[in-house]
Amino acid sequence: MHVPSSDVETMRSRAGNDVRVLTRAGSTPPAHAAGRTAGGGWFRCLGLATAAALLAGCQMPGPTVASKDPKEAVAALLVGSFSSAEQAKGDKDFREIHLHMTRIWPTRVDGPWVYIEQSVASEPLKPYRQRIYQVALTENPDAAPGTVESRVFELPGDPLAFAGAWNEPARFDALTVEQLVPRDGCTVYLVPNTDGSWSGGTDGNGCSSALRGATYATSEVTATADELRTWDRGFDKDGKQVWGAEKGPYVFRRELPKVSTPAKPTAPTSAGKPIGVR
Repeated sequence: MHVPSSDVETMRSRAGNDVRVLTRAGSTPPAHAAGRTAGGGWFRCLGLATAAALLAGCQMPGPTVASKDPKEAVAALLVGSFSSAEQAKGDKDFREIHLHMTRIWPTRVDGPWVYIEQSVASEPLKPYRQRIYQVALTENPDAAPGTVESRVFELPGDPLAFAGAWNEPARFDALTVEQLVPRDGCTVYLVPNTDGSWSGGTDGNGCSSALRGATYATSEVTATADELRTWDRGFDKDGKQVWGAEKGPYVFRRELPKVSTPAKPTAPTSAGKPIGVR
């Protein structure tokens, strides 16, 4: 997820404006940036296997490599710990952000299920974004063959109760799927590429956002074995970008596995509570 470079509160205020996209590095951005067809978006682009899709501004994925379990292939790229520290050192417009993704509910057969936690490096126990993804084969008959969905859910109650749980996934054992809050319109549609990465995006303008006058939000992400590149943006009713980076995506480098026991989170003060997080 891209992080605005202005301040921490801005990042926290965006936590409720959830969008998750996986898109190929160097690919054509969604048409709110250039070339989106009305009512279409990345999902339509991925579903077209004709030259008309290219004329509509969509970059089609190349031939794919068969996978025994596409859901597991996607989960393997998402799960892990990532940091934008390297990018932040070289560019003052980017902050050092830590991103953790871990699998939960391993016995469920309708997954994988993945918990996501994102925080500023200086406040690891005060994440500004916490979500749960369900990785599943798409049920939409119009989708391209092999498309995988990443469905987005909010945690119930105060998400900070789960701060640090990326390193203690058993803390989710008492939580049920029925307690989660689905983020309608924010599902990500993913297709495989020959290099092992996965590409795709949100569909149209259905992922709502009210930050800074926005009506919807989009996100682009490149997922490879070594890094995640994420670029989130919000747009008003006229398609004008009103928040998010204009310069480019955040680059999260995968870190080596670390085994540690995080300190128990303290109750946040009113000044430290994320804005827009239930």
